[in-house]
Amino acid sequence: MLIEPVKARALPVAVLLALLIPGAPLTLAATPIECPPDDGRERLTTDGFELDFEAPYAKTYEAVPAAEHTEAVKEQRDAKFPFTADFTPYTSATVRVTLNWTEQADHDAFVLGEDGSELAAANARTVFDGPETLDVELAHCESFTVIARSGPGHPGSMMSLDITVTPGKTLLACAESDPAPGCAGKLAGEAPDLIPDTRSRLYLGGGRPGQASMAGHYVWTTGDQAGDPPLHGTLAATRPTGGTPNTYTRPAAGFDDQYQNPFLAHFGLPLEGKQITGDVHALVYASSQTMNQGGILNIDLWADGSLLKRVEFPGANVPTVASPLTATFTDIDVLVETELTLTVSAKPAASTQGPGNPADAEWTIYYDGVQFPSRVTLNPPA
Repeated sequence: MLIEPVKARALPVAVLLALLIPGAPLTLAATPIECPPDDGRERLTTDGFELDFEAPYAKTYEAVPAAEHTEAVKEQRDAKFPFTADFTPYTSATVRVTLNWTEQADHDAFVLGEDGSELAAANARTVFDGPETLDVELAHCESFTVIARSGPGHPGSMMSLDITVTPGKTLLACAESDPAPGCAGKLAGEAPDLIPDTRSRLYLGGGRPGQASMAGHYVWTTGDQAGDPPLHGTLAATRPTGGTPNTYTRPAAGFDDQYQNPFLAHFGLPLEGKQITGDVHALVYASSQTMNQGGILNIDLWADGSLLKRVEFPGANVPTVASPLTATFTDIDVLVETELTLTVSAKPAASTQGPGNPADAEWTIYYDGVQFPSRVTLNPPA
């Protein structure tokens, strides 16, 4: 009887490496490689994340008994770090969050899921020197938020956040002619390469924001502020690390077309001949005590005084405590010659009882502090 020889079959490179390297992953998975639009969140790769910052501090906290701490006060004590997991070429990983400090204090760390549910917490200990550490299992492309919550007092004390990533044992796998990042030139079944994140993140900061570069910009002409320069905010590449954020509350003035309002919240960055293409993401922390009565909150992207795109949020979607609103400006293709600008406005007033009504659409934005990292994300970089 003739025995037919077994034909050799080429194994994918990732599998060969797994067989040759002790401890290497042995499994390939058909998990999608390219993550969905992340609305400007940070991308957490296997490189991890580190940041030193000032402990978040709410000035009202010290006067409030522990039993009466409100959610709004807790918000002021939370440093928020929104991420999208990009564990390429792995399908999952163990994420270790370590929050450290040197003074006697009770600080806590949490990891929240995309829906705000608590995935892990390190808050069991009381007053002592740090650190607090927690571990959480996360999947590739999962969105989550790390919260560093400071204890009472200690304004100006320093904290450090260290996030390390230990990959799992399963690799992502490219499909035949897979267009996903990192799969160019790969055979079916091979693991993708890690593609660096080249986007720029511009954080909302600067002084009290106001209308400065829009058409017909406003200048004080009367009263004690006559002659002062226009109000302004900035877009800066540096992540804020201060423990006390700035806030801006839109005055109760009854303008229907808020872009004509001199108190429009405005953040700008001078750019000279910069081409911006693709989607631009904005992550803005905002709150309102009145917009649940109606109205729309607008987040607008401008170039050289011309409106590029607007994203609208129904007033009912603007919470009463500082919360992230994510806006995606799709398919931007513009050459910015002088300035890129982000504005926040509302239309119409929440109340229809007339201009100047105190119930008009008052809203607050939060910026320039580690608590609320409001920002714009560009691709390609600025």
